[in-house]
Amino acid sequence: MSSFRRNILQGVNFASAGSGILRETGQHRFKEVVSLGKQIQQFAIVEGNLTEVMGPEATAAMLSKCLFLLSVGSNDLLDYSQSKSSKLPNDVYMKTLQATYHDHLKDIKSACCGGGTLNGQVPCAHFLNSTLCLNRDEYLFWDMYHPTEHASKLAALTLYGGGTSLVKPVNLSQLVAASS
Repeated sequence: MSSFRRNILQGVNFASAGSGILRETGQHRFKEVVSLGKQIQQFAIVEGNLTEVMGPEATAAMLSKCLFLLSVGSNDLLDYSQSKSSKLPNDVYMKTLQATYHDHLKDIKSACCGGGTLNGQVPCAHFLNSTLCLNRDEYLFWDMYHPTEHASKLAALTLYGGGTSLVKPVNLSQLVAASS
C-alpha cells in the first residue's frame, strides 16, 4: 500500500488559492486554480482510494463521522467587487465591516503584510521587502486576499457558537449535537 493511501486516513485538504464556486473565478489573477467542481472530482478519487484501503462499509462508516468544511464564495465576491459591475460603494462596504468588527479589531482598512496603499495592493508572498507587523491580532486582513488568523478565529467562533442573527438555521455546535 502506498504511503499516500495510508496518509489519507489522517485527513485531506483540497484547497486551492483563488478558487471559487464559479469555474472562471480566479482565472484572470492566477494561472492554475482548481475549481470547486474539480475539487469534488478529487474527493471522489480519494473516496475510491479509501474504499480500496478500508473496504466500502468501513469507508462509508468513517465518512459519515467526518467533518467536511467548505469555504467557498469569497473569491467569487472578490472578483465581483473588483469588476466594474460592483454596486456597493467601497466606503459603505468598509463602514459595514468596521461596525461589525469594531470590538475585536483596530485596523480593518490596511493589511498587516503586503505592499502599496494600505498594504493592500500587492500580496505578501509577492512583496519581497515586506515586514511582518507585530500586532497582527489587531488587523482584519493579512494581505490583499487573506484574513488574519485572529479574524479567521472570530469567524470560526461565530460559525461554531453564533446566534441565529449570524448563523442560520443552526450553528455548528447545534448541528453536531443534533447528529450525535
